[in-house]
Amino acid sequence: MTRLTPALTSKKTINVSYATPRETVLDTPQTLPTSEPTNPQVIYTVQESDLPTFSIKPYSTIYLARLIAGGQFITAGTCYWRMTKNGANVANSSFSVSANYYFVIEAGFLDVKVGDVLGLKLWSNQSDSNWDRSAIEVHPSRIHPLKTKLYKDVTIVCVGSTTFQNFSASTSGTGGYTYVYNGHSNLYYRSYTTSGFTLSGIKFLSILDPYGVIRVALGDATVSNTVTTTTLSSRPSVYRFPVPSQITFRGVLLD
Repeated sequence: MTRLTPALTSKKTINVSYATPRETVLDTPQTLPTSEPTNPQVIYTVQESDLPTFSIKPYSTIYLARLIAGGQFITAGTCYWRMTKNGANVANSSFSVSANYYFVIEAGFLDVKVGDVLGLKLWSNQSDSNWDRSAIEVHPSRIHPLKTKLYKDVTIVCVGSTTFQNFSASTSGTGGYTYVYNGHSNLYYRSYTTSGFTLSGIKFLSILDPYGVIRVALGDATVSNTVTTTTLSSRPSVYRFPVPSQITFRGVLLD
């Protein structure tokens, strides 16, 4: 039997930089219709400039988009929503909002590409509900640094996800866990900290397909092709969760 002789790549470091989110604030709040609108009120086309950039292009990755909308109910009622992608339905449901409460909807879209048109339709069973702001941001997940599935001397640094000008960032609660796996179905680490984390000194990391080195929370590991909603008497904050900012490793190559 032939024994495979592993070879190691040089030490490599992938740095990830994030784009400034695109945000919209209406001059005057727009009343929500009392039946489903034909077209989404909140609509963004994913642009190249929305994507994170890598100092070294990974072998593969996917992108997750977070679409956010905020508004207010004057009379207690029900807010209905529908996510759309390139005109097709992704998901839909509803939630209750108390009188004089604000709401925020965070929609997580899995595996988006430049040119995808992402939308949120909003309507209400009350005639005095409104929305007045929205945003989009994009982050990566399922990063495969190299074609190989085996890595040595790995360090993974995550930071808190992007902040916004018109939506305050949560300092508590969770948009779900970000996961690091090592080997088949083995959970190595998970975290929902708002400030990020560092995993260093990982002597050997074996990628679990299809999740790559890291599986990010909102849009993939949680809130994937659905929404999370928050209602409060003051404007609710939006979730922060760990996203990758640096991955250092040596690839293990088998001849």
